[in-house]
Amino acid sequence: MQAEDIKRKAFRFVRDTELGPVVLDLLIPQCVPLSFETELWDFKRKPPLLDEHPDVAARDLHKLEIHELIKDIASFHNSFGGYIVFGVEDSGAERVVGCSATLDLGDISKRFKSHTGRDIELFQNTLQVGEKNVLLLLVPRRKRSEEPIQFLKTGPSSETKKAAYQKGSIYIRRLDECRPAANSSEDWAFLFSDRIVSDSLTTSKKENIPSNLPPRDPDLVQFVGREDELTSLRSWVLDKRSPVRLISGIGGLGKTSVAYHFCEELAVSGAGDFEYIAWVSAKKTTYAALRGGLVKTTRHDFSTVYELLERLVILIAGESSVDDDAEEEELADILVDALKYRPSFIVVDDLDSLSPEEQRKCATVLQEIGFRTLDREHAGSKLLMTSRLDQGLSPTSVLKISGLDHDAFCLHIDNLCDQFGQPQFNLRLVKQVYTASSGSPLFASAIVRMASLGEPPKEVCETWASQDGEDVREFAFKRELDRLSKASASVLLAVVKLGEVSTEELLEAIEVSRRSLSDHINELQSFHLLGKKENEHGDIVLSTSKELIASAGILKSSLGQRAQEIERRCAIIRKNQGDQSREVGRTIRKIIKCLDEYEPDQALVLAKDLSKRNPRNGDAWCILARAFLSVQPPYYQQADDACTNAVKNSCSRAELFDYVIESKKGIGDWQGLKFYADKKRFKSKKRDPGLEAYLTAVFELVDLASQRGSYTDATRHAMDGVTKISDKVQNSYLESSFFNKLIIDQNRLADLAIKNTRLSVERPRDNLRVSDLGFELINLNVQTKGAVSAVFSGLSDWTNHVKQNDLLDEAEIDIISTNIRKLERLTDMLSQLSRDVSIELDQVATIQKQLGFLGASFS
Repeated sequence: MQAEDIKRKAFRFVRDTELGPVVLDLLIPQCVPLSFETELWDFKRKPPLLDEHPDVAARDLHKLEIHELIKDIASFHNSFGGYIVFGVEDSGAERVVGCSATLDLGDISKRFKSHTGRDIELFQNTLQVGEKNVLLLLVPRRKRSEEPIQFLKTGPSSETKKAAYQKGSIYIRRLDECRPAANSSEDWAFLFSDRIVSDSLTTSKKENIPSNLPPRDPDLVQFVGREDELTSLRSWVLDKRSPVRLISGIGGLGKTSVAYHFCEELAVSGAGDFEYIAWVSAKKTTYAALRGGLVKTTRHDFSTVYELLERLVILIAGESSVDDDAEEEELADILVDALKYRPSFIVVDDLDSLSPEEQRKCATVLQEIGFRTLDREHAGSKLLMTSRLDQGLSPTSVLKISGLDHDAFCLHIDNLCDQFGQPQFNLRLVKQVYTASSGSPLFASAIVRMASLGEPPKEVCETWASQDGEDVREFAFKRELDRLSKASASVLLAVVKLGEVSTEELLEAIEVSRRSLSDHINELQSFHLLGKKENEHGDIVLSTSKELIASAGILKSSLGQRAQEIERRCAIIRKNQGDQSREVGRTIRKIIKCLDEYEPDQALVLAKDLSKRNPRNGDAWCILARAFLSVQPPYYQQADDACTNAVKNSCSRAELFDYVIESKKGIGDWQGLKFYADKKRFKSKKRDPGLEAYLTAVFELVDLASQRGSYTDATRHAMDGVTKISDKVQNSYLESSFFNKLIIDQNRLADLAIKNTRLSVERPRDNLRVSDLGFELINLNVQTKGAVSAVFSGLSDWTNHVKQNDLLDEAEIDIISTNIRKLERLTDMLSQLSRDVSIELDQVATIQKQLGFLGASFS
């Protein structure tokens, strides 16, 4: 029976609350469990049960297992419903191990309601499989009219096991995994779909929520990244006690883009029971980086609180609801009443275009309106604002954004290059742009635009801090800087000149009282111009962004002659820090002597004291890392923290690399090791320590991802390793022994990539991923039998499936013609190899014929 047929039958059984033997006939045919799990069923070895006389540890473990089951129940219920079969192993020759116990459904339902606030009716039955019994638990499907199950509390945890779920999370069952729905737009859309299994698993969409969203900005390239921000907004939509959110951050980070993209997603998913999406903006002009200047916005909706309320009332209740002589308070009352009958998602964009007084007033009025819509029988409304300032909202109501993460930034640069018709930047150049722009989408757009006008990209990055980027930085920061008091601007200039700085140094640089300094720091933080943290001494250490450092000219012009005095004082402080560096060197030599004389404990005491006294000295942190690694047993986590500080404080000592590798291996931070080693380059014919560390991390990450069933992640990590080795082999002259070792590792990773891709196949069409991977490996010069076999098996399985169709669509015809061309090139490549390739050539010829006959039969 085809997998899709099994899913359809399982869905019907769930819908009909079937608990009889027919369910096991479907899931365990002829006493042999199906070799796969899906959205509709899950096999488990045993249910969470307590022994007769449990000790404290057993009770704690049982509690954790119960809440893992509760997470699974919520996931199935939010999705298609489904069966959990206890007494069946996931793998092995004899998978049916049996289960004669039953669950205390009353206790589970009680715990479930305690953590979700919802009742759920569960069903169980004990059935026989051969000579053994299994326990069948049926979780019903959530009705279309019901809201998704959301956890109101965080699940219990222990020192060795994290909580099964977090407060506010909503879980769904996708493929064979229970996962948070808010983590991706696809899962979010599925959560609010009809969730009906017919010919295939479908996620039919509701009709779009009507809106007045403005036209998409023609200068806006494809939206990338921001998954953490979108995840936060998705969870907020279902939080009935939180009606207001504000997205804040400095100019040019994409606050409006995040809000706009979320509105588009919301309109499609239908989440939150909103009847309308209202968008209003105070923005009159914006900087169009793609055109290189300020432009008028397509729409300007309000400049005062009164105009804002009037516009919202018209959008939600209609023009007839607004009287000519209505006062501000009346408009607020009308809007609250209108939201009672037409629950809406309201976006108020760019509050900081208004005067400071109007900004604060708007934020206050919108908060009051949002909270007045709570505690009503009708569906709630939400208000989302964007502003560079926090507007006095509580930290829990503010979503602060910064620059794009590295991966999303790379995609953004590729999109920008396409937009300008510019050749793609190489990885090194992308990294330079990332550093120069601090991940700001606006700054990146401006830099690529300059490159498209004929300026060398590398020189653009180097001169970005000068007048080349002045107009863009002025748009991003001038509004904030103009509104700063002179004293706060003086503090900011001192931080710009000193880098990471303590409050004591600031007091010396600008000569103000400690209390005044605290007020100035708070003002700067409200504009997101200053970062603050507490070091090990309890001192406050302050710093600002690199792009703001490049904008020092705006600050200096606003401060006039006062800026010269601040610069003079900062120069004196930097000179004194030079004397401090000499003291650091003397202490490091003393620590090394202790280590050489086998006194690691004494060395650790000295190193800790040194790093405390010199928190901005990378060499001090480096020697501390070595000290942590020298004691027995080594303190790997503390060593890793010290390495992080050494890197952050620009330590250039060669031995730091070894300390980072050793500490990350010790704590099992394979993702961190992979990221760190990826940036290291060694030129040697005999070995490459950076590549060795990278491959060590890759093998571990592949194994971990495969163990948890994340086969796509396992494939991605394996292919990262294959690509890295391919780059090394093709671009370097290597000794034969080193070369041969790399080829062995590359072939192992290729086999792992193929294995995990095959495990990820859920539908016949997914077999194309296997063949595509085979072609990708071959293009990377991994011309092994396994790679050719992947091409052959993937295309063959897909062809056999397509043969069952009555006709071909255009996509399938394109797939056939594309792969025939690929196979022709593959034949040429194989023919040039020195080894015997007769078997591979036969496979290629076979699948060529199959594809040719398939195309011809539907001509």
